[in-house]
Amino acid sequence: MEDVKAPEMKGLGSRTGFLIALVILSGFAAIFLMNITSFLRTINEDILNISKLTSIGIFSEINNELTKPSIVSLTMANDSFVRDWLINEQSRDPQDIITYLNGLRQKYNYDSSFLISSRSLRYFHYNGIFKTVSTENAHDVWYFDLLKKDRLIDLDVDHDEVDKNILTLFVNCKIVDQVEGLLGITGVGIRINTLQKLLEGFEQSFALEAYLIDDKGVVQVHTDVARFGESLEANVFELLKPEKGLQVYFRNIQEDEYVIGHFIEELDWYLIVRKDISNLQRDFRYRTYTLFAIFTAVTILVLLIVIRLVRRFQSRMIRLSQIDHLTGLLNRRGFDIRLKALIDQKPKAPFSVYLYDIDHFKAVNDRLGHLQGDQILIRIVKIFGNRFSDSVTARWGGDEFVGLLMMDREEAIQALESVRFAIESDPLLKEYAVSVSIGVVEYTEIDTEESMMRKADKALYAAKTGGRNRICAS
Repeated sequence: MEDVKAPEMKGLGSRTGFLIALVILSGFAAIFLMNITSFLRTINEDILNISKLTSIGIFSEINNELTKPSIVSLTMANDSFVRDWLINEQSRDPQDIITYLNGLRQKYNYDSSFLISSRSLRYFHYNGIFKTVSTENAHDVWYFDLLKKDRLIDLDVDHDEVDKNILTLFVNCKIVDQVEGLLGITGVGIRINTLQKLLEGFEQSFALEAYLIDDKGVVQVHTDVARFGESLEANVFELLKPEKGLQVYFRNIQEDEYVIGHFIEELDWYLIVRKDISNLQRDFRYRTYTLFAIFTAVTILVLLIVIRLVRRFQSRMIRLSQIDHLTGLLNRRGFDIRLKALIDQKPKAPFSVYLYDIDHFKAVNDRLGHLQGDQILIRIVKIFGNRFSDSVTARWGGDEFVGLLMMDREEAIQALESVRFAIESDPLLKEYAVSVSIGVVEYTEIDTEESMMRKADKALYAAKTGGRNRICAS
């Protein structure tokens, strides 16, 4: 009856556990449905309001940082000294304009200041004449692109060749004279890390992402340099683009975030602020998963116990598969594994393999019976075990046994001779007139487990054909 009830009890326990889990899960579901709507709405509103206020602060800071260099660049472009110098460039000293650029850079604390003459195409900077711009130079493409644009001022993010190729935001402004026409382009540069630090401060304080894009939706300034040149998602950019001059915000369901945009009219750029609201989900999950964590821990604990028991059982089964049940020694498979492992180690110390069987054991077994024969086997194994307690010994099959000795051949022969004599003179075995024949082989570097056993078997055969009750070495 117990065997019949056990599965029923096991099934009952499983069903009970399932019902308990179902009740607990239903309770959590009810709590979730009662609170989730108001909880999410309140938190969403708070996060949106904080993000909107933060974006206004960022917009003001960024607008201030970018508007000032724009005004300075416009001032330079309209400076009568600059225009006069460019008109009369051939007769003027280049050092005059270089001194002017350096003085202006120091006055406003910008990282760079420059001027390019449209007539000579010479590139002047605060520290000298840098080069002559050319359509063949990839770094000069911005200059020729701006000439084609129907706009007076433009922003460009590029590596400053003058200043160790440091990534810099350049505010470029055309110099146009009513009579002479286009005279050149001038402007100042701000290292990108200046704007990055400004954005980074807000990002760290308010856990959001802020960056600048141009009128095509391409990222121009980001705290992560790798993001430069990326294009804003089309769906996000289209929602921001029509609202120039306004603060625009919306919920981006795909990314689980709020997106807030500000158009910087003077620069034709956008400030983008993105606030991840997935933390709402984390907060809610934390409340619900806390209770589940207990059950998870218990489940994991039970699973670990089961795994340990299974592994222990498997280990025991593997061990049993390598043991001879009569003698308790390793069986042939177990010995093969250990011999192969030893040979694979390429041991430097000598070792030998011996193989022995009981002389005329079949006749003894037939005369006295298998039970008595088994006792004789066990007695002989015990004598070997007393002498070689720390060595690997195995039953090779029937009345054949094999073992490992960490000795060279001569030492092994001496040790095995003492065992052979002990068996020959054992008082419990004398009446049965049993003895053992032993074959010994010493390992060499070219040996494999197969070759060693073949040599040991050959040596054993020599011992048996040589009169038995003796030791022969291969």
